[in-house]
Amino acid sequence: MTRSTQRTPEELAAFKAANLANSTCKGGPVIVEPRKAPKKFTVTWTTPEGQFGWITVHAVKTAEAAAETFFAARNRGQVPTNADIELIKRGGQEI
Repeated sequence: MTRSTQRTPEELAAFKAANLANSTCKGGPVIVEPRKAPKKFTVTWTTPEGQFGWITVHAVKTAEAAAETFFAARNRGQVPTNADIELIKRGGQEI
């Protein structure tokens, strides 16, 4: 949706000042994490030959721990040995 009229520079400055005055965010954006973040990550992978897939890693708290679990799965043969991580995403297989 677009405005039918353009704001003057004075109106724009007043609008921004009003928003900044009402903002609780001083010095940068506020990132709100969910209270109960899912303790699983989905790691998608690809190979140079064009294969792709994913694994879901449970009971980890960080993306780094999910990557370590992926590398362990690759060493165990659950994932192709030449697979590279494409994406690490919090949550299940809803990619």
